[in-house]
Amino acid sequence: MTKQILIIGGGLSGLSLLHHFYRRFGNREDIKLRLLERESHPGGDISTREVDGCLFEGGPNGFLNNRESLLQIIDDLKLKDQVIEASPQAARRYIVYKNALHCLPSGPRGLFGFAPLPLMSKLRIFAEYFVPKGGDPDETVAEFGRRRFGRNFARYLLDPMVSGVFAGRSDELVLRECFPRIHELEQEHGSLIHALLTARKASGGMSGRISFGGKLCSLKKGMGQLTGRLYEKYKDLIGLAEPVLGIEPSGGGYVVPTGRMKYYADELYICTPAKEAARLLKGVDNGLAENLERIEYVPVCVAGLVYNKEKTPDIPQGFGFLVPSDQQQGPVLGVLFSDQIFPGRCHPDKRLCRIMIGGGRHREVAEWNDEKIIDTARQAVKIFCKVDAVPARVVLKVHRKGIPQYTRRYSGLKKHIERHLAEHPHLHLNSNYIGGISMNDCAANSRSAAEKLDI
Repeated sequence: MTKQILIIGGGLSGLSLLHHFYRRFGNREDIKLRLLERESHPGGDISTREVDGCLFEGGPNGFLNNRESLLQIIDDLKLKDQVIEASPQAARRYIVYKNALHCLPSGPRGLFGFAPLPLMSKLRIFAEYFVPKGGDPDETVAEFGRRRFGRNFARYLLDPMVSGVFAGRSDELVLRECFPRIHELEQEHGSLIHALLTARKASGGMSGRISFGGKLCSLKKGMGQLTGRLYEKYKDLIGLAEPVLGIEPSGGGYVVPTGRMKYYADELYICTPAKEAARLLKGVDNGLAENLERIEYVPVCVAGLVYNKEKTPDIPQGFGFLVPSDQQQGPVLGVLFSDQIFPGRCHPDKRLCRIMIGGGRHREVAEWNDEKIIDTARQAVKIFCKVDAVPARVVLKVHRKGIPQYTRRYSGLKKHIERHLAEHPHLHLNSNYIGGISMNDCAANSRSAAEKLDI
């Protein structure tokens, strides 16, 4: 008897899930695969555009090469020769403090020249070794940082890092959900400094590292090259511009109507954002839908400003800068110097700045028009990089429901969602609101989901 596996959502989670299912079942005539995507293009939030010889990323800027999940897909797609690492100069990263850019320390020695931290705050960091491990599973990142390293470390190092990754508030996001490896290290070793020393001792010297590092990588033509290749490989199994109208339980599986036809799914995988999943599932399990609807997202506007290089002499060398919450003069989260991060990313005579705006502290940007977003982006580059020139080109990507937030409330919602799913053995959720928001997380979760299916 033929079994139909149906995937809803053509972002990285859905495309990588289709890839792993095809690797397992592509030669089996009794299993049919299909992916439905409501937009006319694949990739979800991942998008790469060429603007005046520069590559603008509307979504993720790259990925860390410290996990095998995404690298395996890249290898399977014969894209390994397209992988590029960030330039050495991108190791220099900055934060804003008193309207000036300050280079983040790259190690313990660099801390002593880091102006945003007073001397006592620097010494307090080394006292972390003696701080007992925490016992609150829902401790926020800010609470963790203050408890282990001190108030100013949390304010000027952890807070902007959280804004850069989640566009969220460090006083709302839960450490165990957002950075599970750090939580595990504290629980295992009692101290992060102790964990580092243990890793060095085990390695026999200075080369010991804790495994949440990795080098930042991308593809030569941007991250859209990955989702584009996945689509090209499986386009006969993908329906673009085919929005799902709803889902109806039927005979142990599900009927899934679109504007073109009705599909039947023996195994149904929903790889959409939580609110879209909630809409689809109202006719299946209203309690599940209500919990999905409550998952919080924050808006992120991404503006790309292309400048003629001679007009930008004061942009420093490096990756870019982040803005701590208490240093904000507006809703700018940070600015990336995209032309400096990856080689060949920009025309030699141009510079590309990528400005992130909004997040958990400035949700109002979801309602802004393009002109206001662009003006805010230009002001950030003017104030912090002394660039008053008119950009040669401007490009925008607005994510009004951008990044899911792993808050205390989310921790409770996740438990309710898991309980509801247990009642629907042939219904599966696979998206970045479960198990991590990074590209590596999405790829790993998709592989795990494909391997779990016993059919």
